[in-house]
Amino acid sequence: MLEYPVVLVVVFVLNISGLFIAGLAALIMARDLEAWKLRLDVILATILYVGFLFGFVNVLVQFWVLRLKGPLYVAMFKPLTIIIAMIMGVLFLGDPVYLRSVLGGSIITIGFYGVLWGKGKEDEEGALSARTTTTPLLEPHDALEDGS
Repeated sequence: MLEYPVVLVVVFVLNISGLFIAGLAALIMARDLEAWKLRLDVILATILYVGFLFGFVNVLVQFWVLRLKGPLYVAMFKPLTIIIAMIMGVLFLGDPVYLRSVLGGSIITIGFYGVLWGKGKEDEEGALSARTTTTPLLEPHDALEDGS
């Protein structure tokens, strides 16, 4: 972000990477060509609605967090998507919930947020030491964006 601070390009590359991985997984999982044909029905309307609405909201949140905190914090929404997907699957699809899934997801989420907490503490300490030094790499993210 320090060398190339264009937020739009960073979010674009992140989303294209996700699209590539999801597309590759879809090609592996759905080999039947009939599954790839589009029909004008409720399923197509649902796909378009979810794609535009949540894709747009996702990009807006990523822009906001990237401008507010920096690139590491954009990833903090990934564990939330795991939790939201599990809840939606249980409520709307009737998926069973297994203890091992809950424990595994909890361990991943706690570990990830532990890393973010540590990064936040590191940023606070870096901001304090940046006031006493003139090294630009130790300045807070906001100061680098403002050019101060």
